[in-house]
Order: sequence, then C-alpha cells, then structure tokens
Amino acid sequence: MKLFTSFFGLILFLNVSAQNPLIVKTVGGTNAEPVFISDSYGTNNTWNGRVFYQAKSTTPNINLAVTDGTSAGTVFLKNIGGASAALYAGISQMVAAENFIYISTLTYVSGFSTARYELWKSDGTTNGTVLLKSFDVTTTSQILPIASFTSRTSQRIINVVGDVLYFAGYDAINGNEIWKSDGTPGGTLLIKNIRPGNAGSFPQAFCKIGSKILFTAYDGVSADLWQTDGTEAGTTVLKDFSPGNNQFGASGERGVALYKGRMYFYASESASGTEVWSTDGTEAGTNLLIDANPGAEGSIPSIQQSLTFIQDSNYLYFVTRANTSSPYHVWRTDGTAAGTIQLTTAANAVYNSNGISSLGSYATANGIYFVGYSDSLYKTNGTVAGTMRVEKKLNVTRGLFIYKDAAWFIARASNLTDDEAWRSDGLPANTNEALDIYPGVLNGLAYSSSPFGYFELNKYLYFFAKNATGMHLFRYNGDMTFNGSVAGGKWSDSANWNSMIPPGITDTAFINAGATPVINGSNAYAGTLNMQSGSSINLINSTDSLFIHKNLQGTSATGNGVVVFRNFNGDTVRSNAPFTAGNVNAQGAVSLNSNLTITNNLNLTSNARLIINNNNLSLGGTSSTVSNSTNNYVVTNGTGKMSIANIGAGGRAGNVIFPIGSTLNYNPVTLTNAGTMDAFAARTQPGIQNNYSGETPSGSSYTTGAVNNTWFITEGIAGGSNAIINLQWNATQELPGFNRSVSQFGHYNNSSWMLSTIAPATGANPYNVTGAGITSFSPFGVFNNGAVLPLNPFFLSLRKSERNIILNWSNLNNTTTYTVERSTDASSFKQVAVQAAPINTYADALLSGKIFYRLKATAVDGRITYSNIVWINNDEKSSTTIYPTVFTNHFIVQLNAAGSILFQLLNANGQLVMAKQLVAGTNYVDASVLVAGVYYYRLIQGPAVNSGSIIKK
Repeated sequence: MKLFTSFFGLILFLNVSAQNPLIVKTVGGTNAEPVFISDSYGTNNTWNGRVFYQAKSTTPNINLAVTDGTSAGTVFLKNIGGASAALYAGISQMVAAENFIYISTLTYVSGFSTARYELWKSDGTTNGTVLLKSFDVTTTSQILPIASFTSRTSQRIINVVGDVLYFAGYDAINGNEIWKSDGTPGGTLLIKNIRPGNAGSFPQAFCKIGSKILFTAYDGVSADLWQTDGTEAGTTVLKDFSPGNNQFGASGERGVALYKGRMYFYASESASGTEVWSTDGTEAGTNLLIDANPGAEGSIPSIQQSLTFIQDSNYLYFVTRANTSSPYHVWRTDGTAAGTIQLTTAANAVYNSNGISSLGSYATANGIYFVGYSDSLYKTNGTVAGTMRVEKKLNVTRGLFIYKDAAWFIARASNLTDDEAWRSDGLPANTNEALDIYPGVLNGLAYSSSPFGYFELNKYLYFFAKNATGMHLFRYNGDMTFNGSVAGGKWSDSANWNSMIPPGITDTAFINAGATPVINGSNAYAGTLNMQSGSSINLINSTDSLFIHKNLQGTSATGNGVVVFRNFNGDTVRSNAPFTAGNVNAQGAVSLNSNLTITNNLNLTSNARLIINNNNLSLGGTSSTVSNSTNNYVVTNGTGKMSIANIGAGGRAGNVIFPIGSTLNYNPVTLTNAGTMDAFAARTQPGIQNNYSGETPSGSSYTTGAVNNTWFITEGIAGGSNAIINLQWNATQELPGFNRSVSQFGHYNNSSWMLSTIAPATGANPYNVTGAGITSFSPFGVFNNGAVLPLNPFFLSLRKSERNIILNWSNLNNTTTYTVERSTDASSFKQVAVQAAPINTYADALLSGKIFYRLKATAVDGRITYSNIVWINNDEKSSTTIYPTVFTNHFIVQLNAAGSILFQLLNANGQLVMAKQLVAGTNYVDASVLVAGVYYYRLIQGPAVNSGSIIKK
C-alpha cells in the first residue's frame, strides 16, 4: 500500500526520477489526449517511426492523433469520421503499408444494430490523411473487421503486399466479400462476389504465400480455403473442405499465421473435426498438422483468444482443447506433427473452464508471455518444463508489451486501485511494480497512473499515464548502467541504476570503471553483464548470488557470495573476458571464451558442462574446492586445461580430483602428489596415437587394444613431483579387443609409450587404472600389452617452402632406391629423381598449377611398392586443402602455410569427435573409428577459421 505523499514528497519524487521516466508532453485536456483502449486490440500502430492512435472527442467523432516520441511530434491530425447521433465511433484496425498506414473506423449509426465501416489512409500529415471508401450501412451481423490480424502485440500483418491491402468489405448489393485497396479511392474495389447475392461470403484469414493471397470464405455450401491474385478470374478455391461446415475454423481476428513459409489455420473436415491445418499454397501441400482430439469431434479451437497463432523465433503457439468437456490448453508446433506438443497441464493450471484469458500475449525472441486465468502471468519457451506461472497474485493484468525482452504491463498491488507499470523478466523474484508514476493515497485508496498504449521508438519505451498533474506521454530509458548514486552502492537500490530499476535476466547491465556494486541480502540478475576495467562486484553473504543469464564481460567478484552462470531458457552462458571470483556455480552449459580463476569453490550442478575451449580454468589457494559427478563436469574440448594450485607437501594433501571430460564422456583425473608442492593442470580428448610432439599427435591412431582417449597432465614447475595418477573411462570408449583384466597405465616419454605392469581395471563402468611414481608429465593413456598400432603405410607427404616443394617419406625395409614421380593429371606420372635408400627427402622446384607426386620404392628383390598420391596447387590462394571429401577410412589435410593449425571435426549433431594440432605439410588423418555420415570441420589458425564438410562412406 502506498503511503500518503505530501507536496514536498511529490516534488522530491519528481526531482529524483523526472528524467526516467521523462514526461515528453502533457496531453491531458488537449486534442492529442488518447482514448484509453486495451492494447490487445491493436488501437496503436507504428509506421515510419510514428505511432498512430485515437484521441479523445467530446462527441462521437473519431479523432486521429500521431506521435514520434517528441513533444512537437505528438499532435492531433484529423477527424476521420463519426457522427453526433452515433452511440459509438472509433478506430477498429490499423495496418502499416509501405508508404502509409491503413485505418478502418466503425460507427454505430442507429443504436447498436446498424453500423458503417470506413477505410482511411494516413502518411502522418493532415493533408495526407484521406478517406478511401465509406461502406454501406449494414446490420452488425454483416460486419467483419476490414483489416484483420493487425494487433501490434501479435506482430502479424500479413494481408498487406507493398501498398495493397486485402480485406473484407461490405456493400448492399454483394454483402460482405473480398476487396482490395491500393491506397487510392479508385483503387479500393470489390475483387469477387464469391457467394452470389448479398448474403456475403465473409472472407477472413488473409495470408500471402508466394505471389498469391490465401483466405477463407463461405460460398453458401462450405467454408473453404481460397486464393486470389487480385483479379476476379484469379480468385478460386484452393482446398474444398467438408460441405455444410459453414463455420470455418480459421475465422476470427487471430485465426491464421504465416510460419516458416506456410499458412497455419483452423479447418473442419468430417473425419477429424476442427483441427490445425497448414498449406504451402497448393492443394497437395494443404495438410492436417495434427489430430489433437482423434475423431470427428475435433479439438475445438479457441480462436478468440489472444494466444492463438503467435510465434517466437522457434515455435508457433496456439490454443485448443481435447474435447468439449475439457479445458483449453496452450500448444506449440515447429511445423511437424512430432514437434507439435501440449505445453500446459493440470499441474501448471493456466486455464479455467472457459479457456485461457484473452487479456494479452506477446512474443519474445525465445518464448512468449501471456496472461492466464485470474490475471496470472505466464511464460513459456516452447517446452513443457519451461512453461510456468511467473506470478499468480496480480490483479487486473493487461496491456502486455515487450521491451528489451522483458514484459511490461499494467497491474495492481491491491485489489481495488493502484494500477501502475509492472515489469517481469520471467522470474517471480523480478516480477514487480517497476514505476510508481502516481504515488500517494486518498481516503485509504492508492492513486493509479493507469499506464497504457506501450510502444517502442528509437530504443525508448513510451506509454501514456496520469499523475497528479494530468495525463502525459512518458518516455522510459532502459539504460541499465550502475551509477552508484545512493550511499552504500547496493545493487538492489533502484536509484543506483540509470534505468531506476535493477536489471533482470533479460537486461544488459553496465558497470563502469572503478565502480563496485554491493549485493547484500538479496539475489541479483543480469542477462549480459559488461564490467569495465577496474570495476568489481562485492557479494557480501554466502546466501547472496549474482545470476548471469547470457554473457559475462567481467573482471572480478569478491566476498562470500556466489556468481551463478545459469541460462533460464536452457541455452549456453558465455564468459567472454578474464574473470576472478571466490565462488562460482555453473548450472547447465557454460562456455569460457577467456580464462576463469576461482579462489574458493566451484560448484557444478544441474547437468553442468563447463566448456573451457582453448582457455584455462584455475583453482587457486590451498583450500578451494570443486564438486564433481558423472553429470556435472568440465569439458576440455580444446587446448585449455583445468589447473589446481598447491598440490603436494604443505598444500593439498591426498586425492585431488580434476572433474574433466569430453562432450560425450566424463574422464576425471585423480592425482596425489607426495613430492614438492606444485600446480597441476589436466585436460582430456578423444583418440590415442602412437606419437606426440608435446601434446600434438604426430603418429597413427591406435585401432585396437586401448582406451580411445588421451589425458594430458602437466606440472607448473618441472621436477620434484612424485605423483599417483588415476584415470577413469567408460566402456563405450574401449577400442575393439581391449581386455580390462590386463590393463596397463601408459605414460608417453617423448618417443614412445611406457607401460606399467599388467593389472585388472577397477570399477564397474566407469573403470579405472592407476599409475604410481610419476615424476614427469606428458600424455597418458590406457592399454593392453598387445595393443596393435595401425600398419605404418609407405606414406608420402609434402610441404611448401619459400622456393621449393619438400617431399618426405617413411622408409621401407629392404629398399634400394626411391623414385620420385610427378604428374599434372594424377594419371600420367614421369620420373623426376632417384634417391638411394635410406635418403627419404627430395626438394622439387615450385611449378605453377596443380602438381601431383607419388613415390616408387624398389626392393632388393626387385619388387615395386607405390606410395600414396599427394598434390598441391601453387596458384591457389587457400593455404589448406582437405581431400578426398568423400573418404572411407582416412583423408589428407594439406597445410601449405608455415606454422601449425588446429583441426576440429564435428558430427551432424555439432558434437566434437576429433581435434588435432596439424603441422605444415601433408597430414594423414585416420578416421576409421568414425561411423558413416556427414562431418563438419574447422581449421583454426590464429583469428582465421575455415570450415566445410566431408563425408565418410
């Protein structure tokens, strides 16, 4: 309940917050004062940076006003209809075309039994606001809106093509039929009388597909799907539905949608009843989406509801019910039957016996907000789990609008009065009264500002509302910059933010250099948090949390609280700059684009995958901890490692767990160091090979008798360590022929794998082996004594130097000579040089165009063996080539530039299945363990990234 505000208190309020929201213009008592009408009917509409609306009138006239968000640009334009004898006159619809806006008006001529529609257009000027057509007076039974599907909140204007509007018009001779207008009186005309006589066919559900406009109409026999090219001859039936169904399912203001290039609508057939259909504009492509209630009864759409056919970037939403005795539910579709599911259930109760509330709905990029039964606010991201009641204690909730991905609406804090501007980011904790425009109480009742007509221009939020001085047009600046104007610098103090509201999960918050917001006694939220150098966040209590929803461009966080990486829609949170914090909680997918340092505790929960890419995750101090489980771990998918400081004598004693793994497998390392205290780092990657240069594979892959995984472990300062290392793997990672009962711990010693004594693996999927007395660090793996390397082929490679093509090859036993052969067509080879064994290199001159090479080895007994064929295009600008693009077991990556390159291979699901550091020259890539299918590769060299696809047969 508001406290009584004295005159001094009112002045103080205006001084503190006058700039946000800012009064743009006082419209109360002027000819630009708007009529208060619910936003859900689309009475405000935007064209060319201006919002058109109906202004008040002392008589039943229809006054048109416009605003561009400035005082001078908020003006009355023109009287566009009405009559002194009318009981009601108003704007019914507005539709933006390319060069003007269409406006339809409705005047009840005599009582509420007869009425007249008129069609106008306006370019925002008085002279440019003209009448196009005054339709005949008719009974209300013959009236349909001239321009359907135009609500700003539904974001659907699909009956306008350029400047041409398709609509339902009425005259006494033809009844309600299909019309069009090109924005001129002469070009506003009837297209076709579909139902002969003046009974009317009531065309509705207009939608442009290709070069045609589709719509529904009743010809006196059935309500069917029609098409028109704007001519009478080109207006024909596209799909004939069941005869006798004179109530076409796609009727109503929101009975149609254009989604993924298809028109969605309700239609009725005898076999399935009324259900959702879609069409691509052809009869063959007009199909039932899903039979939600199998049988002839149909699923009984609720087409009058504002939730019918509203879409975000992923799904199309609609309302229906299983049968006539069941309540209405919210559904969504991705355009397929399998992807069409019911979102609401009895458990989340967003309905009553009559259906979903029609007080408003609005789409964001990844979900929709809507008002349910008893004025409750709901949000869905298109999943059952993500469909929830945000707030149930609201009163008189209406006028939903989305600004910066948050829902703005009017609601009451009490049952009787106090209608103010509320805001929600989809979380109950952040669903609150946002702006108290009219503070104070009178006779025990709070004043109400009753904001309405929300719209956005030039990144500002605008609305009309009243305060003690009258009705005004307000402009709100959603700048979420921390200004620290209130002593103590608390994050939760609204005045510490330029927006006059603490940020929520949809907001981008800015912390300027030198600022330190304090989080004390309540949680804080940000969609994206941008922290300038020298700034910090201070979380005082262990119960204080800062939730990051999308991105962190951070510096540091201090105190006892927790920085929580959590995307509330189930997407990935990204940390984009070096960040240090005492406590971090990663929930779900978190991706590091820079280093992360934690000084106290890392908690991995909610199926966490902390993906570190090529960055390092570091635990400092001697007592920092990290949680771990098979479902919550650190993904080392690149060259980055997880580092833990001070392991050893005088520091961390006993087993220290590195909870690391790949995208598909959890492969933790447990390390105990009895030697000198040091920092250790670990990463893991799929695959194991016979040679390594540092951590770069340089040999062939093992295909049998080993675990198909490599662990890379390093120490901070070489020497002094005496470690026991335990490696863990899953049964699915074992190569053919691997025998757990004779497992061996493998340690690469710069030239070959050194294997421990044979011992059975411990555990039961996952399995473990342990190596002791480790004093040096490099790649580690798990083998059998009989592990078989792939045959070392007679392999030829080449690399490009400044002046030559350098050929290298592997030596074959009992070989006397190697003959270098060259070709320009990979068919006719000619001898270039002969090298006596064991010489295994040759430098050829740089030649233009594409050149092929092969090697002929002549054995002592005269037998001939040929190598693989390699090639290079010296004229090609690209320094990297992959061939063949369709392969069986291996392919070649030819790197002509100096240096090395990171090669990554991903499967069709985007999962990383291979990562290799390739060197200049010809790189043989063994892909025999991969299943057949399409794979996508990335070649990363510095900032440059090349990508493409290859196919394994």
